[in-house]
Amino acid sequence: MDGKILNIVLAAGMAVLAATTIVTALSAQKREKQLLSVIESLKNSPGSEKTPEASETEPEKKTFTYLALGNSITKHGKCGYWWNECGMAASTAEKDYFHLVKAHLETEHDNVNATAYNFSAWEITAADRAQTLLTLEGYLSAKPDLITVQLSENVTDMTDFSGDFAYMLDWLAEKCPEAEIIVIDEFWNAQKSDIKRGICAEKKVAFADLSEIRGKKEYQSNMGAVVYGDDGQAHTVDHAGVSGHPGDSGMKYIADKVISLIGKEAGGK
Repeated sequence: MDGKILNIVLAAGMAVLAATTIVTALSAQKREKQLLSVIESLKNSPGSEKTPEASETEPEKKTFTYLALGNSITKHGKCGYWWNECGMAASTAEKDYFHLVKAHLETEHDNVNATAYNFSAWEITAADRAQTLLTLEGYLSAKPDLITVQLSENVTDMTDFSGDFAYMLDWLAEKCPEAEIIVIDEFWNAQKSDIKRGICAEKKVAFADLSEIRGKKEYQSNMGAVVYGDDGQAHTVDHAGVSGHPGDSGMKYIADKVISLIGKEAGGK
């Protein structure tokens, strides 16, 4: 009898073990199904969709390059009577024409690289202005998409001005054949304005006409005007040369003229 009981006990134990194994296996399968269900639900949840570009490198966004060539109206360094690195007489850097054009470009392009360069050396070098163009090589190597030319106000020797200005435009066009060139009108002198206008018409270069504001005080700064340095401190204009430059309204007018010509047929006004 003892042997039979032992066999029965062993058989029962094996049955229990087998049942436990089956239950464990079923539980594992159930857990696996539950896990797969959770994963599937996560895949289908909002915001989890796989985008076609996920495994691909996004193409690099093109940088739009803008080069502004000019004199103190475009950019003047700090000195005893000017306290910022920007267009002279603008109340802040952000309000000079260059920065206003730059701000506009930033609404049109993902990446904008803008540089203002004081090229007054071209104006005051009457003997051989062409040599000064070589100093622009480094700026032109960036292949600007837009070049604005604001030069003439400091020219005193008019002997070769017309030919030199025409040569400069040809040189820029040759160096940067893909660039759009816009010439900014003379701010003070009507004679220089007429010369520049005629050259631009001949060469089909866009011309930002300033004749409507030339000589009008409301577009100039004034003695006693408050401007802000690059340190944020307020300063009072007390230099006659500064006061004759375009104030904020003049700078905005220039910027609006340039902006209206960008991408348009050359020769517009």
